[in-house]
Amino acid sequence: MIFNAEFRRNLWLEFSTFRLIGMPVVLSLIIYIGSQTKDFWAEIITSITLTLMAGIGALWGTFKAAGAMSEEVKEKTWDFQRMSSLGAWDLTIGKLFGTTSYMWYGILLLTPVFIISYSNMVHFEQISIARNVNLPSLPYCLFLIFSGCLLAQSIAMLLSMQDVTYKVMRNKMGTFGYQIIALIIASSVVLPGGIDFIKEAANLSDRTWHGIAMQAQTFQCLSILFFLFWAIVGIYRTLRQELQFKSTPVYWAAFLITISIYYTGVIPSNIGGGSVADILSAAKFGIALMIMLAATYGMFYIEAKNIVRYRKLLIFIREKKVKPLLENLPLWMVSFAFAFICYMLLLGNMPDSIPARYTENSFAFLTAIMLFVTRDLIVGHYLFFAKKNKRANMTFVLYMLLVYAILPAVFRVTSSEAVLAMFFPRPDVNLFQAVVPVGLQILVALYFLRKRWKNIQIRNESGASDGT
Repeated sequence: MIFNAEFRRNLWLEFSTFRLIGMPVVLSLIIYIGSQTKDFWAEIITSITLTLMAGIGALWGTFKAAGAMSEEVKEKTWDFQRMSSLGAWDLTIGKLFGTTSYMWYGILLLTPVFIISYSNMVHFEQISIARNVNLPSLPYCLFLIFSGCLLAQSIAMLLSMQDVTYKVMRNKMGTFGYQIIALIIASSVVLPGGIDFIKEAANLSDRTWHGIAMQAQTFQCLSILFFLFWAIVGIYRTLRQELQFKSTPVYWAAFLITISIYYTGVIPSNIGGGSVADILSAAKFGIALMIMLAATYGMFYIEAKNIVRYRKLLIFIREKKVKPLLENLPLWMVSFAFAFICYMLLLGNMPDSIPARYTENSFAFLTAIMLFVTRDLIVGHYLFFAKKNKRANMTFVLYMLLVYAILPAVFRVTSSEAVLAMFFPRPDVNLFQAVVPVGLQILVALYFLRKRWKNIQIRNESGASDGT
């Protein structure tokens, strides 16, 4: 890593003599002030060092990681890096660890203090709240600290890179927003037992994942490594795209499949028998469907503004060029295709023990969900293809809030729940009521979208003729 040019450049930017001396001095003062007590000194120092490591690595580190790419663009140095000989992997390692190198310097300074204080706390059982707590091992705690901070930083950097690639949010609030999202995601993986993970680690119950029994701590460590792997791969693939390398959506498809396998594995498959087992099996496909639909909306929100990409797709379809077609295929299309597969699998695995009327309603409900998603995608394209679409992302968010939150609430208050099927998929309506209203909305949305697309073509043709 030390031979990585991007990493060394960030080291020169992050470190100075003053900062090298300032970090250990400040940390020493904080620990000294906080440890001025004769009782339970090991527990107090452990808590202080743990808080400092989390604050430096998770809070400060994620903010630096989230603002790394936006600062590069703001200072107009990113274009020079794109033209350099550095590859995507060199940039990934250099930016991820170089931008946050000063934070890791502080964490490494605190690590010996944490090891000494935690070892003494375990050895002398110096814990004031519950002395009978079975504290986790020191390597496990260190793994959670280091991997948790790195996971949060990787997710923050991955999200912030969308500013550069897709121009989703181009203000400072975007950096703060990506930091918050990264902390929420990382916390859900690293801290399943709560903020005080040292005392709660022993209370975590063992897990069964796809029928494989394992200890909770083992499952937690593997989960962190899983999400960390995909976060770093996501940074690498985004940088490859920025460097104008073409690639098929194989990695995205692999991510969708593995993330579905991960989350569906937590559903028990060996509880009960007969109808219970059938329902649990169907629930796995239901979870996979929700994951695919969430990925569809997320990538659609990011990618749908790229009109040039759609033109290329139409050209490649007409010319029957498969590889260029796959290289330019929007990831939301891949996600929606997987969602349709999960929808079909869920319909094919509906439990036989469910009464016929519920089976019909389930088919109507699932079909309505897919149709409503289709309607939203069409309406979203109509908004994104507008001539002035700078605020199209926010307009699409407001549209989603309107049709899925505001209007249903209004109709419930006015006792007009029969109209809700026009705006929201309902499990208590028949197939006709579920499909026909949303089908008509799709036809209307397609008409206006087709009209807007024709206007875009007319503007392009007139612009080309003016240029000649």
